[in-house]
Amino acid sequence: MKASTVTNNHRAPIGLFVLHASALPDNPTTVTLAGVIDRTETLTGCAVERAHVDRGCIDLS
Repeated sequence: MKASTVTNNHRAPIGLFVLHASALPDNPTTVTLAGVIDRTETLTGCAVERAHVDRGCIDLS
């Protein structure tokens, strides 16, 4: 299983926020970043300007 979490990039005066979290069953090997970014933008109403990922993110397309 994979998990994804999204937080704000800069510490706000009252701390960091978890903006999106999801569990992705069956350990998907396909790209999940685009879907996570789309859902985060929908939830927050703000465009994602920058994404920091770990080695689990194979492709950014």
